[in-house]
Amino acid sequence: MNDSPRKLELLKHQLSSKLEAQKWDYRRQELAFLEAGQHLRALNQIMWQVPSMTIALTGGLWYGTTQVDSAVPKILLLLFAFIVDIATIFVLSRLRDIIEKQIQIQNSFTAPASTYVVQVSPQKKERDRIVVKCWAVDLHPNLTHLMQ
Repeated sequence: MNDSPRKLELLKHQLSSKLEAQKWDYRRQELAFLEAGQHLRALNQIMWQVPSMTIALTGGLWYGTTQVDSAVPKILLLLFAFIVDIATIFVLSRLRDIIEKQIQIQNSFTAPASTYVVQVSPQKKERDRIVVKCWAVDLHPNLTHLMQ
């Protein structure tokens, strides 16, 4: 009879230790989810800031070419603007790949049966690269101006 209260206290201690471990595991998962979401938002912000910065830089270089009388510096400035624009296409493409990986990480936190999970297909669709394609189309006049 004396042994029964001791077993009960031991069982309470084991269960409370197990519950505490579960609570800490859930808290760790919650923090990982929140951190992944913040990372995704930061990447999305960068995705939309890069073209604006490049447009400002390219516009400044184009303005600079109007202030230069000699042909060689004009060509060098336009060539530099062209290189920056080409580099931007690669940066946006790489950034898009990183964002897709981050979306997959974010989706790994949710149950597969959830209806609100964004599915990222491994195959690239035409609409997935719309920003890069628009940037490439906008780059074409710069290229033709450089070639003249």
